[in-house]
Amino acid sequence: AMLIHEVNGKSLGDLANFDMTARFTELGIAQRLSDTRLNGLKQIEKMILALI
Repeated sequence: AMLIHEVNGKSLGDLANFDMTARFTELGIAQRLSDTRLNGLKQIEKMILALI
């Protein structure tokens, strides 16, 4: 849900420049996730960028 909130309604340019890991670190979420979960988020980020 957090990911959808962060990317929903953004322009393609905004999505191309969006750093999901940095944003989740700013929110204090990344520090609470396991390495496996963070890697999953990075894979989702790559998939989003591939669609642009």
